[in-house]
Amino acid sequence: MLRGIIYGMVMLAVVTLVLGPVHGDDWIVDDDAGTWRTHHTIQDAINQSSAGDNISVYAGTYNEDVVVNQTVRIIGNGSGETVINGSAWATAVLISVNHVNITGVSINATPFTYGIDVDGHYVTVDNGSITNCSTGIHSSAIYGRFDNLTISDCEYGAYYDFLSGWHYMRECTFDNMLTASISMYYSENNIFRECVFAEKGVEIGGGSVDYFEHHTIHNCRIAGPGWKAVVYDDMGDNFTFQRDDNIGQLILVNVDNVTIENTDFETGGWPIVLAYSKNIEIRNMTITNATNGYTIMNSNNVTFQNVSISGMSGSSIYAEGSPNCVLDGVNVTDCEYGFWTTNGGGYSTLSYFNVTDTYRPIHCFDPYVTVENSTFTDCQSPVYVYDHNFTMRHCLINGTSSSGCYLRSSYSLYENNTFRDIGTYGFFMTDPVTRGNVIIYNEIFNTNNYAIWMRSGANNNTVHHNNFANNDRDPQCSDDGVDNMWDDGAEGNYWDDWNGTGNYTLDGSAKSADEHPLGDPEDTSAPEKVPELHVMASMIGLLGAVFILRRRR
Repeated sequence: MLRGIIYGMVMLAVVTLVLGPVHGDDWIVDDDAGTWRTHHTIQDAINQSSAGDNISVYAGTYNEDVVVNQTVRIIGNGSGETVINGSAWATAVLISVNHVNITGVSINATPFTYGIDVDGHYVTVDNGSITNCSTGIHSSAIYGRFDNLTISDCEYGAYYDFLSGWHYMRECTFDNMLTASISMYYSENNIFRECVFAEKGVEIGGGSVDYFEHHTIHNCRIAGPGWKAVVYDDMGDNFTFQRDDNIGQLILVNVDNVTIENTDFETGGWPIVLAYSKNIEIRNMTITNATNGYTIMNSNNVTFQNVSISGMSGSSIYAEGSPNCVLDGVNVTDCEYGFWTTNGGGYSTLSYFNVTDTYRPIHCFDPYVTVENSTFTDCQSPVYVYDHNFTMRHCLINGTSSSGCYLRSSYSLYENNTFRDIGTYGFFMTDPVTRGNVIIYNEIFNTNNYAIWMRSGANNNTVHHNNFANNDRDPQCSDDGVDNMWDDGAEGNYWDDWNGTGNYTLDGSAKSADEHPLGDPEDTSAPEKVPELHVMASMIGLLGAVFILRRRR
């Protein structure tokens, strides 16, 4: 007998843990007066309820912020009938306990708040709508279920936060998302089925492959012309993804030796996401009007060939923790950023990277990046470098509204480049980390300030065999740094305003000077000929010496 009682109590505890409390009392909330109602506000009913109670909320508008701190079921009259209007600065509906169910309710928040904040596990929200908020559904919990919801006019539709996961979302529709329909940040094992995302679809972030793998996105589409599908897959290795006009977003995780080619994307958000992948070739592609054109995270050896990108509100190519990127023949127009590399990438090469009308074509936080044979036209601040061993050669920077190159870098090389019609400085070099850089064989014309300004702290940089002409300041460069050299000990730079005798003295507190200014412009098209001439002279001298020794014998 006792064993049976104990067994029954254990089973009841298990059922309660998994399914939630069994049915309790019923409460009725109505904003209209009547003998049928038990409460005038939803919060009053929750405050007087117990675990397992049902709270029926009749049609009406309820101007309140609701904190669900009891395991209850809230039943509205349907989307658009039962409406909760949250206040300006608080979450409209905060769920702080497990096993809560909300059905048939519309929630209006504000652009500064969450529609629903889910802090409890095993929560179900269905058959309703959420609108006008910073985030429709914010979750830091697990095992939520969200069915048949319409979420609109938010920054994020659903944001699955740190260590959340195992959520199931089905038949939800997102419209007019500012940043993303779905954002998963350090969240695992989420499932999406038969959902319609806004033009800005799915974004994923996290510090390991576990936060990118094991999600399921099945039969979901991006809204708009064609209702294009969202493809999320770990498809394995050694395959080619070719033209498919019905793809709105492509997310590939943990793949190897994959080619993506001949596919055009015109959608918001992140059209192509590669994570924890390697040996990827992307060629003959066009992406327009999105946030980031290509988002590359923790991947290696990604190659771009013959790619066009335009209208990005973020980066054309964003590479995080992704070394050995190769860009060959990439054209960028009207974007915020061109190539952004950060957090452990680097060792990348950009050739024939042609950028126009873009705020910042190069944004480099990684070492050993080379940019060559590229053009940056009508951009605001073309090159920002924050790490060491950056190389830029044979590039044209033409028509900026700010500096041509902003440097907080060390041991970098800038050679054979042309700067024309620069809004402020050709090179802006600042703070003590800017050291050991070499600037040689460049042409800097028509800047609206100094051609080169080395600010306080910039040290041990070398500048020679450059041509400076028609720049706004006189003298044309300024040095406030320490131990910077403006010649190589034998030859310096060409200055079109040098008087022909003595040093060329610079502005700045360092009181630096080019002690060997050049009388004629330097040929900056092929500086490599200079060392070759020295080698040839040495070889001729050596042969001559050998000939003389033989004659003496």
